[in-house]
Amino acid sequence: MASQNVNILLSTFPGLSLPSTLSFALPSSSSVADLTDKIASYLPPSLPISSLVLTTTSNKQILPSSESLASYLISTNDNLATTSFLPLRLSAPLCGGKGGFGSQLRAAGGRMSSKRKRNQGDDNGSSRNLDGRRLRTVNEAKALAEYLALKPEMDKKEKEERRRRWQAVVEAAEKRQEELKNGGGKQKIDGQWMEDKDEMNEKAREAVLMAMKDGMWTDNLRDTILGGSSTSASPSEGSGQETPSSSEEESDDEQEMEDAPGPSSSEPARNAAPRRYIGFDEDDEFMTLQHLQPSPTMSPYLGRILPRGPLPYHRAPLQISRRPLRFPRPCLRTTTAVFSSRAERRSFSTSIPLRASPSPEPIEEAILPVCCPGCGAYAQTVEPSEPGYYGKTRKQTRKLLSETKQVVEGGNNEADGQEVSALKAEGEKAADKIQKYLELTDVGGSVPRPKSADTAGKYLEKSKAPVQICDRCHDLLHHNKAVPAVSPTMDSLRAYLDESPHNHNRIYHVVDAADFPMSVVKDIYHTLGIMDPRSKNRRSATYKYKSGKKLPTISFVINRSDLLAATKEQVDSKMEYVRSVLRDTFGLSHEEFRLGNVHMISAQRGWWTKKVKEEIREHGGGIWVVGKANVGKSSFIEACFPKDSRNLEKIAELIELREEESKMATHYDPSAIDSEGLLPPAPREDLYPILPVVSSLPGTTVSPIRIPFGRGRGEMIDLPGLDRGELADHVRDEFKRDLIMTKRKKPERLSIKPGQSLLLGGGLVRITPVNPEDVVMAACFVPLETHLTRTEKAIEMQTEQRPYPKTTIAREGTGQVISSAGVFDLKWDVTHSHLPRSIAKAVEDKHMKMPSLPYKVMSTDILIEGCGWVELTVQVRAKSVKESETENETSTSFPQVELFTPHGRHVGSRAPIECWKFIEAKKVADNRAKGPRGRQNIGLEKRARHG
Repeated sequence: MASQNVNILLSTFPGLSLPSTLSFALPSSSSVADLTDKIASYLPPSLPISSLVLTTTSNKQILPSSESLASYLISTNDNLATTSFLPLRLSAPLCGGKGGFGSQLRAAGGRMSSKRKRNQGDDNGSSRNLDGRRLRTVNEAKALAEYLALKPEMDKKEKEERRRRWQAVVEAAEKRQEELKNGGGKQKIDGQWMEDKDEMNEKAREAVLMAMKDGMWTDNLRDTILGGSSTSASPSEGSGQETPSSSEEESDDEQEMEDAPGPSSSEPARNAAPRRYIGFDEDDEFMTLQHLQPSPTMSPYLGRILPRGPLPYHRAPLQISRRPLRFPRPCLRTTTAVFSSRAERRSFSTSIPLRASPSPEPIEEAILPVCCPGCGAYAQTVEPSEPGYYGKTRKQTRKLLSETKQVVEGGNNEADGQEVSALKAEGEKAADKIQKYLELTDVGGSVPRPKSADTAGKYLEKSKAPVQICDRCHDLLHHNKAVPAVSPTMDSLRAYLDESPHNHNRIYHVVDAADFPMSVVKDIYHTLGIMDPRSKNRRSATYKYKSGKKLPTISFVINRSDLLAATKEQVDSKMEYVRSVLRDTFGLSHEEFRLGNVHMISAQRGWWTKKVKEEIREHGGGIWVVGKANVGKSSFIEACFPKDSRNLEKIAELIELREEESKMATHYDPSAIDSEGLLPPAPREDLYPILPVVSSLPGTTVSPIRIPFGRGRGEMIDLPGLDRGELADHVRDEFKRDLIMTKRKKPERLSIKPGQSLLLGGGLVRITPVNPEDVVMAACFVPLETHLTRTEKAIEMQTEQRPYPKTTIAREGTGQVISSAGVFDLKWDVTHSHLPRSIAKAVEDKHMKMPSLPYKVMSTDILIEGCGWVELTVQVRAKSVKESETENETSTSFPQVELFTPHGRHVGSRAPIECWKFIEAKKVADNRAKGPRGRQNIGLEKRARHG
């Protein structure tokens, strides 16, 4: 290349005291360092050239320390320079880093190029308007206002649509009835026969009503309860002679039947409950009797196509099995709950034919409760083998009748009447004092608690009508036997939940800690329509709406947690383990879902019950207790029900309610009764409510039990337990109670050597290691008897071919249904918790890294449904575990055990909870506290042997 100059054209940036394009010349032999020095001479002294970026027009950066010639930067063609001009660009770099300006620019560019927000512009929900409110909140408020404006019109259209739909049903029924009368073929019905049939029905109805007016009738239910006899009309009535008692009875009959309806249509309408139909509101004018009164000719068919109640499996057992052919006597009950306006009407009748007798006394209407407060079954006196039966021969029932009469009549003698009157007067005075005390405390004065609160409480207890549990609950408590009840399905529980009178509902899913998580309902979120679990995002919604209705929330309650460890601190250490197992059960990610709605309580010891009780009181609304049979739902309600026995405001309010009830008429208004609800009527709120019966046998609760609390703020509903597939079906009746672990077990660790098997419960469960070389350690946290023997003998004992040496609790023939429940892998590594004491102390105290050991300890927990669990551990070579990890998924290098149970059911597995280490640590501490043995005395025989 000939010696020539290189012309430099340098593009600068604004802010420098230089032209936009600076030109100068350098010899072709100049290096890049000379070029940068020349450019630095044009810059201010405070701006070093190293802080700027020098590039070519093709964005190739030029390093200031380079020793290459500047002429090499000129584009060449066949090693010959085509031009002597070298264009360069001088620019300032952007300062990057965390939170720097460059990072902010990149983040802004990413938001601008985001596909999800490309069409939203700058108007996103996180921005704020001039008032300081977020746009998301403003938009939600606008959407809610628009919905509220359109809701009346939407409701009106929906009612019109329902009206048209039901009108079409009625027209179709009438058309079908006409076709049956006038049509041909097998479906034709003789019209004359239909008219004669309706005429006979009308005449029978008129005859019955006339007999009721004349006093020629009897109340079979009253005779069944009180044991009275019913006869037809007395001879004195037939002969015209009257006794004082008969005249009084006739006057009572005339007084009670004064408003009875007549047989003809010209008489006033009956004062009966209006019919309600599925799909219509109470205020719907279309569904009143005036708008939907079927004609006499089509009423039989219309009664078949318009159901008036829930499906058969939602009804009480008595309503399914018995359909008496007589006019039932309605037992009416009203409620005083503030939070619910629902009321119920239930009919109790017998199959005994009508007999004439004097009319019943008004007190008999309120003798029996609508539902048994212990199990929730509807009260009845017909079927002794069904729940809710009240026998007339039991002493408690006779006492209930006597006490009820005394409460309603105000006492049988003057002494009782004076005592009740005096106590009532004292209660009213106490209520006034309590009101004054509350007014003074509201003002801010410090006033001591009035002593009249105890007097008011005594008045409330004295004025409370006695309530007795049914015969089934009595047998459960005192004789450990009960009538079997049908377990509900998840769909039936969903029907109960859909009928909730509350806007805010929360479900407490009670789970048994003994076989956790076998008692967890895996599809509870989907089946009951519960809000999805919250994520770990702090902005995740705490509530959601669907179809204009707030979705219920859920909390998990691990009951009987005192079975896991001896102290609260030890049980608290297992909380994260419980959350982890629950996430695995529901298929939730451990990184995304928080699952903070888990409580581990002990109803027996009172652990963490106060926290749950306060949570229930603050939430209010509907508190639904759901779970499988015999997991402790009733005991959870007994321990966590928010009682307000010391609340003075509640005491004063209950006294006012008692006064209002005493002034009300004794008869009931049938028009205020609802016969279509699935839920039983809510009882009135008492100072000391009757809680459900707690029993160790499964299926104690038959029907929902409603218990109001908080002066109308909410109520707890105890739902029947779901089917659990009990192992008790294969156990003798006298040993069924022994299957339930009521106290924490402190078992000894058993060693299952090669060729041996472990029998539990006399052969109900058999655990056999698959690999004959493994020595398996078993800690049995079950109330079942354990027996370790050779595998051949264990098989014969379980199949009833060899007598069992200990107590046999299995039913005869159980050995014929024994089958394999599967092979379970011991795949969880628990070597860290089974280190030698010296290594474990060094790792814990000196925070050393766990050394590499030539062995590993693998473990798993075998769950026995409703009984408990067995911790299995085995020590294997570390090399064999590593080889299994490198092999395919079908490898069986993990230690395995095989289980044999009735029908191959009632067992499962989980990650080890490791409760044995608590027992082992306690034993070590006890031995350390005893100290060394010391020198022992030498026996005479040993002393003589050694001279």
